[in-house]
Amino acid sequence: MKKNLGFTLMEILVVIAIIAVLVGLLLPSLSGARERARRTTCMNNLKQFSIAYEMYAEDHYEKFPDQPTALYIGGNFKSIYPYYINTPKTFWCPSSTNRKIPIPQTINNLNWYNSYAFVFGLTTNNKSLNAVPIISDRGIYNTKDLSSYSNLSGCDPLTGNHTWGINTLYIDGSANWVNLRDIVFANENYTSPPNPFPNVACQKNGYSVVIDTDGERNAWGED
Repeated sequence: MKKNLGFTLMEILVVIAIIAVLVGLLLPSLSGARERARRTTCMNNLKQFSIAYEMYAEDHYEKFPDQPTALYIGGNFKSIYPYYINTPKTFWCPSSTNRKIPIPQTINNLNWYNSYAFVFGLTTNNKSLNAVPIISDRGIYNTKDLSSYSNLSGCDPLTGNHTWGINTLYIDGSANWVNLRDIVFANENYTSPPNPFPNVACQKNGYSVVIDTDGERNAWGED
Protein backbone atom coordinates (compact mmCIF):
# COMPACT_ATOMS: atom_id res chain seq x y z
CA MET A 1 0.00 0.00 0.00
CA LYS A 2 1.21 3.57 -0.78
CA LYS A 3 1.96 5.59 2.38
CA ASN A 4 0.43 9.11 2.57
CA LEU A 5 3.20 11.61 3.51
CA GLY A 6 1.04 14.77 3.43
CA PHE A 7 -0.43 16.77 6.32
CA THR A 8 -4.03 16.63 7.33
CA LEU A 9 -6.06 19.83 7.57
CA MET A 10 -6.20 19.44 11.33
CA GLU A 11 -2.40 19.21 11.59
CA ILE A 12 -1.97 22.35 9.51
CA LEU A 13 -4.48 24.24 11.65
CA VAL A 14 -2.68 23.16 14.82
CA VAL A 15 0.67 24.38 13.43
CA ILE A 16 -0.87 27.72 12.41
CA ALA A 17 -2.37 28.12 15.87
CA ILE A 18 1.00 27.45 17.52
CA ILE A 19 2.72 29.97 15.25
CA ALA A 20 0.04 32.57 16.06
CA VAL A 21 0.57 32.04 19.80
CA LEU A 22 4.35 32.38 19.44
CA VAL A 23 3.99 35.56 17.39
CA GLY A 24 1.64 36.96 20.02
CA LEU A 25 4.21 36.26 22.71
CA LEU A 26 7.14 37.68 20.76
CA LEU A 27 5.63 40.89 19.39
CA PRO A 28 5.38 42.71 22.77
CA SER A 29 9.01 41.79 23.50
CA LEU A 30 10.13 43.09 20.11
CA SER A 31 8.10 46.27 20.56
CA GLY A 32 9.63 46.79 24.01
CA ALA A 33 13.12 46.25 22.65
CA ARG A 34 12.55 48.85 19.93
CA GLU A 35 11.30 51.37 22.47
CA ARG A 36 14.30 50.75 24.73
CA ALA A 37 16.56 51.41 21.75
CA ARG A 38 14.71 54.65 21.05
CA ARG A 39 15.04 55.70 24.68
CA THR A 40 18.79 55.07 24.46
CA THR A 41 19.05 57.21 21.32
CA CYS A 42 17.05 59.93 23.05
CA MET A 43 19.37 59.83 26.06
CA ASN A 44 22.38 60.09 23.76
CA ASN A 45 20.80 63.18 22.19
CA LEU A 46 20.56 64.79 25.63
CA LYS A 47 24.22 64.00 26.34
CA GLN A 48 25.16 65.72 23.08
CA PHE A 49 23.11 68.70 24.20
CA SER A 50 25.03 68.71 27.49
CA ILE A 51 28.34 69.07 25.67
CA ALA A 52 26.92 71.70 23.32
CA TYR A 53 25.48 73.71 26.23
CA GLU A 54 28.81 73.72 28.03
CA MET A 55 30.57 75.03 24.92
CA TYR A 56 27.82 77.59 24.42
CA ALA A 57 28.21 78.82 28.01
CA GLU A 58 31.96 79.20 27.56
CA ASP A 59 31.33 81.52 24.61
CA HIS A 60 28.40 83.41 26.16
CA TYR A 61 29.56 84.63 29.58
CA GLU A 62 28.58 81.42 31.43
CA LYS A 63 24.98 81.66 30.25
CA PHE A 64 22.96 78.86 28.70
CA PRO A 65 20.37 79.72 26.02
CA ASP A 66 17.90 82.27 27.40
CA GLN A 67 15.27 82.04 24.65
CA PRO A 68 14.27 79.66 21.83
CA THR A 69 16.03 81.67 19.12
CA ALA A 70 19.35 80.93 20.84
CA LEU A 71 18.88 77.36 19.67
CA TYR A 72 18.74 78.08 15.94
CA ILE A 73 19.41 81.73 15.05
CA GLY A 74 22.96 83.07 14.98
CA GLY A 75 23.95 86.70 14.47
CA ASN A 76 26.20 88.39 16.99
CA PHE A 77 26.29 85.14 18.96
CA LYS A 78 26.63 81.50 18.01
CA SER A 79 23.42 79.49 18.32
CA ILE A 80 23.29 75.87 19.45
CA TYR A 81 22.41 74.82 15.90
CA PRO A 82 24.44 74.71 13.74
CA TYR A 83 27.51 75.95 15.64
CA TYR A 84 27.61 73.46 18.52
CA ILE A 85 25.25 70.79 17.16
CA ASN A 86 25.29 70.53 13.39
CA THR A 87 23.03 67.50 13.04
CA PRO A 88 19.30 68.36 13.09
CA LYS A 89 18.50 64.76 14.06
CA THR A 90 19.90 65.47 17.55
CA PHE A 91 16.80 67.61 18.15
CA TRP A 92 14.57 64.63 17.31
CA CYS A 93 13.68 61.66 19.50
CA PRO A 94 12.91 58.51 17.46
CA SER A 95 9.80 57.91 19.58
CA SER A 96 8.41 61.18 18.20
CA THR A 97 7.18 59.01 15.33
CA ASN A 98 4.28 58.18 17.67
CA ARG A 99 3.09 61.72 16.96
CA LYS A 100 3.97 61.48 13.25
CA ILE A 101 6.97 63.80 13.71
CA PRO A 102 9.54 63.22 10.93
CA ILE A 103 13.31 63.63 11.15
CA PRO A 104 14.06 67.36 10.68
CA GLN A 105 16.20 68.53 7.80
CA THR A 106 17.10 71.76 9.59
CA ILE A 107 16.21 73.46 12.88
CA ASN A 108 14.02 76.56 12.85
CA ASN A 109 11.17 78.30 14.66
CA LEU A 110 8.70 75.64 13.52
CA ASN A 111 10.39 72.48 14.78
CA TRP A 112 12.91 73.19 17.56
CA TYR A 113 10.30 72.02 20.11
CA ASN A 114 9.06 68.92 18.26
CA SER A 115 10.72 66.43 20.63
CA TYR A 116 12.22 68.33 23.55
CA ALA A 117 11.32 71.01 26.08
CA PHE A 118 13.88 73.46 27.47
CA VAL A 119 14.32 75.66 30.52
CA PHE A 120 15.63 78.93 29.10
CA GLY A 121 17.53 81.47 31.20
CA LEU A 122 19.75 79.25 33.36
CA THR A 123 23.46 79.85 33.94
CA THR A 124 26.50 77.89 35.08
CA ASN A 125 26.34 79.87 38.34
CA ASN A 126 23.05 78.30 39.40
CA LYS A 127 22.88 78.02 43.20
CA SER A 128 19.91 75.70 43.64
CA LEU A 129 20.46 72.74 45.96
CA ASN A 130 18.09 70.72 43.79
CA ALA A 131 18.82 68.81 40.59
CA VAL A 132 17.77 71.47 38.08
CA PRO A 133 16.34 70.13 34.80
CA ILE A 134 17.46 71.98 31.69
CA ILE A 135 16.19 69.81 28.79
CA SER A 136 13.79 66.86 28.68
CA ASP A 137 11.26 65.08 26.50
CA ARG A 138 8.25 67.32 25.91
CA GLY A 139 6.20 65.02 28.09
CA ILE A 140 4.83 61.52 27.67
CA TYR A 141 2.93 59.78 24.90
CA ASN A 142 0.47 57.46 26.60
CA THR A 143 -3.04 56.61 25.42
CA LYS A 144 -3.94 54.59 28.52
CA ASP A 145 -5.99 55.70 31.53
CA LEU A 146 -3.58 57.62 33.77
CA SER A 147 -6.11 58.73 36.38
CA SER A 148 -4.33 56.73 39.09
CA TYR A 149 -1.27 58.98 38.71
CA SER A 150 -2.19 62.05 40.75
CA ASN A 151 1.04 63.80 39.73
CA LEU A 152 -0.14 63.73 36.09
CA SER A 153 -3.48 65.40 36.76
CA GLY A 154 -4.10 68.08 34.15
CA CYS A 155 -1.20 67.10 31.91
CA ASP A 156 -1.50 66.50 28.18
CA PRO A 157 -0.39 62.85 27.80
CA LEU A 158 0.04 63.10 24.02
CA THR A 159 2.74 65.75 23.77
CA GLY A 160 5.86 63.71 24.45
CA ASN A 161 7.84 60.75 23.26
CA HIS A 162 7.87 57.76 25.61
CA THR A 163 5.04 55.87 27.29
CA TRP A 164 6.27 55.31 30.83
CA GLY A 165 8.56 58.22 31.62
CA ILE A 166 10.69 61.16 30.53
CA ASN A 167 14.39 61.40 29.70
CA THR A 168 15.87 64.49 31.36
CA LEU A 169 19.17 66.37 31.24
CA TYR A 170 20.14 68.34 34.37
CA ILE A 171 22.24 71.45 34.72
CA ASP A 172 25.13 69.49 36.23
CA GLY A 173 25.41 67.42 33.04
CA SER A 174 23.74 64.28 34.38
CA ALA A 175 20.95 62.64 32.40
CA ASN A 176 18.31 60.39 33.96
CA TRP A 177 15.10 58.56 33.19
CA VAL A 178 12.15 59.77 35.31
CA ASN A 179 9.45 57.15 35.78
CA LEU A 180 5.83 58.06 35.19
CA ARG A 181 4.87 58.06 38.88
CA ASP A 182 7.85 60.25 39.85
CA ILE A 183 7.38 63.04 37.30
CA VAL A 184 7.15 66.58 38.70
CA PHE A 185 6.36 68.95 35.86
CA ALA A 186 7.88 72.42 35.63
CA ASN A 187 5.89 75.65 35.82
CA GLU A 188 6.25 78.84 33.82
CA ASN A 189 5.56 81.28 36.65
CA TYR A 190 7.30 80.26 39.88
CA THR A 191 7.79 83.16 42.27
CA SER A 192 9.53 81.17 45.01
CA PRO A 193 11.39 77.85 45.10
CA PRO A 194 8.79 75.11 44.54
CA ASN A 195 8.46 72.07 46.76
CA PRO A 196 8.79 69.52 45.30
CA PHE A 197 11.20 70.90 42.75
CA PRO A 198 10.47 69.92 39.12
CA ASN A 199 12.50 66.99 37.82
CA VAL A 200 11.65 67.47 34.13
CA ALA A 201 12.01 70.55 31.93
CA CYS A 202 8.55 70.48 30.36
CA GLN A 203 5.32 71.94 31.67
CA LYS A 204 2.13 69.85 31.85
CA ASN A 205 1.12 71.09 28.42
CA GLY A 206 4.47 70.08 26.93
CA TYR A 207 5.76 73.66 26.62
CA SER A 208 9.19 74.92 27.57
CA VAL A 209 9.93 77.35 30.42
CA VAL A 210 11.38 80.85 30.01
CA ILE A 211 12.93 82.36 33.14
CA ASP A 212 12.63 86.11 32.63
CA THR A 213 11.60 87.74 35.94
CA ASP A 214 13.42 88.25 39.22
CA GLY A 215 10.96 85.99 41.05
CA GLU A 216 11.46 83.18 38.53
CA ARG A 217 15.24 83.55 38.64
CA ASN A 218 15.14 83.30 42.42
CA ALA A 219 12.87 80.25 42.29
CA TRP A 220 15.21 78.42 39.91
CA GLY A 221 18.36 79.26 41.89
CA GLU A 222 19.66 82.01 39.66
CA ASP A 223 19.87 84.72 42.36
